[in-house]
Amino acid sequence: MQTAIYSAWNGKKVLAIDLDPQSNLSQALLGPAGYVKLIAACKPTVVQLLEDYQPANLGTAGPQPITIKDVIIKNVWATNRHLHLLPSRLELPLLARSLETFRAENDDHKIQMAGVVFNHGDYQPGPEAKASLNEVRALAKQHGWPIFANEVPHSKAIPKSAREASAVAHTSYARSGIKNAIVKFCGELFTKVGV
Repeated sequence: MQTAIYSAWNGKKVLAIDLDPQSNLSQALLGPAGYVKLIAACKPTVVQLLEDYQPANLGTAGPQPITIKDVIIKNVWATNRHLHLLPSRLELPLLARSLETFRAENDDHKIQMAGVVFNHGDYQPGPEAKASLNEVRALAKQHGWPIFANEVPHSKAIPKSAREASAVAHTSYARSGIKNAIVKFCGELFTKVGV
């Protein structure tokens, strides 16, 4: 989320794609009321885009074909016209399976994992957290996904940025450590993807 916000605040046109099984990005960018409105309206999400159709619902006679234009929510923050969203809801299968299926069914498209970034507290991880980190590293290695050197620690400034509709660097009372971590990660990401 912070990468998308940081980029949009710096004048880049951003399409944030929510591939999180918990739809945290959609909830953060749309806010609680906006997310509930999306779900209640049965709007298509990134899942339907990858499946290439919208299942039948109360407003349709049957399944409907969809395009990316049907799914994108433009200008998700009123304060920034550069930030758009491909939302999700609590329905996505595992990312690895989704990527494999998409590649198999769409040989005319190329989709590639830029890498895995760890976003966690700035505390010393206990045994469970260390085991989880090791599982993610093993999964990344198995699928050939790079792991970013720069991590983005969790901070109270991150949810605050969603409430204030602002990049972390522009929220009130954001600490320099979190600002610097996000700037370093964004620099590494932009270099990797050639932006």
